[in-house]
Amino acid sequence: MNRLTIYLGVALVSACVLALQVIFTRIFSIMIWHHFTYLVVGVALLGGGAAGVFLAVRRWRREVIRQRLGPLALAFSLSLLGTLAIISFVHFDPLSSADIARTLIGLAVYFTSLFVTFLLGGLVIAGAFSVGSQYAHRLYFADLLGAGVSTLVVIWVVHAMSAPSAIILVAVLAALAA
Repeated sequence: MNRLTIYLGVALVSACVLALQVIFTRIFSIMIWHHFTYLVVGVALLGGGAAGVFLAVRRWRREVIRQRLGPLALAFSLSLLGTLAIISFVHFDPLSSADIARTLIGLAVYFTSLFVTFLLGGLVIAGAFSVGSQYAHRLYFADLLGAGVSTLVVIWVVHAMSAPSAIILVAVLAALAA
C-alpha cells in the first residue's frame, strides 16, 4: 500500500463520514423529530474520538494498522448498509408518551448503530494518521479535501436521489476506499 493509496482512502472515508452526517441529519429530521438530528454530529464526534482512544490504548505496530486499514474501510462500508437496514426496520414514535420504553430503545438502537459506523470510519482515518504520521500534513490535506468536496456534493446528491440511495452510494465509495 503506497502513500497515494492511503491519501485517496483518507479523502474518500473523510468524504463519506461528512456526507453521512448530512444524510442522517436529513433522515432523522423526518423520521424522529428534528431535535434528535443534533445528536448525529455528537455521535460522529464520539465515534471519531473513541477510534483515536482505541488506537492509542491498543498500541498496535504500524504494520498491523497498515494491514487493517483496508478491512476496516470495508467494515465501515458494510456498517453503513447495516445502519440503513436498522433505521428502515426499527420503528417508533418519538412523540408518544404512552410507549416511552419503546422510544428510548429505538433511539438507543439508532444511535448505537450510528456510533459503530462512525467508530469504524474514525478507525480508518486515525489509523492512517498513525501509519503515516511523518506525512501528517499531506494526510490532513487529503482529509480536508475529501470533507470539503463531500459537503458541496452531498447536498446535490440528496436532492437528486433519495437519502437511502445516497447512503448506498456512500457505502460504495467507502468500499472503494478499502
